[in-house]
Amino acid sequence: IAQMTPFLEKHSNLGLAKQALEYIRQRNVKKFESTFVSLKLSSLANHLKLSVQEVENRLRRMIMSGDLSAQICKKDGMVWFNKHAEEFNDDAAVEKTENFDRDMHDILPEG
Repeated sequence: IAQMTPFLEKHSNLGLAKQALEYIRQRNVKKFESTFVSLKLSSLANHLKLSVQEVENRLRRMIMSGDLSAQICKKDGMVWFNKHAEEFNDDAAVEKTENFDRDMHDILPEG
């Protein structure tokens, strides 16, 4: 955007371009959330072409707004996405687990 600022300002599109860039970065974070359980902040920063601090701030904003379910471990430099855990946090998942457990108990010999 920096290279295009004069052009974008001339045509009154700088704000729109900044919003589009923000949306693309958030969408990319969501793609990582759906692919990884955990990820190094430095790897995410590299992919998003941001500093580690900027990525951490972005993740915190997304977590606070409810757009992202994750935990940041600053000590390890990692982000842990909770999306996968939420998939199993409903009554249907509990029932499937209980059915599986019962079926396995019937199949496996005791002892």
